[in-house]
Amino acid sequence: MRTIEIKAFLFEELDSQTQEKVIENNRTINVDSDFWHECELENFKHELKIKVNEFDIYRREINITIEDSFETAQGIVNFFGEESSIVCGAKTFIRDRDALVKKYGEGNEKDGYSVKEECWSEYDEEIEYLEEEFRKEIAEEILSMLTGQYEYEFTEEGKLI
Repeated sequence: MRTIEIKAFLFEELDSQTQEKVIENNRTINVDSDFWHECELENFKHELKIKVNEFDIYRREINITIEDSFETAQGIVNFFGEESSIVCGAKTFIRDRDALVKKYGEGNEKDGYSVKEECWSEYDEEIEYLEEEFRKEIAEEILSMLTGQYEYEFTEEGKLI
């Protein structure tokens, strides 16, 4: 076995002549298939219950729907496992949501907590805010993942890595 080290460059880091070479050699890389992102979107939908309604990596825009934020947050932790920014965001949401249930709830650590009936309106107001912030954070993470899949790295000579 041998180890080969290669310097990797983003397109913008290449000189203009090499950029032209990259464009010519990779002209159809993402147009042969308009569905380069489908596998990833299916994972989000089926594994994490996140529907990506639309996105544009150039404008940095994304619109997602999350049916159950708590279930999605738990799914993210289980699916990704390692400590990444998407997992940290999910763990933060779970922690904040649990604290909110405890704040407006009754119960104990062993049996769990549930929101008291007379506190539902306060809880609803605060959980809506937490869920919206969680949705925004997860949307940004997904957009970054999709962008990472779309953007490629090249050698100094312009060969795709």
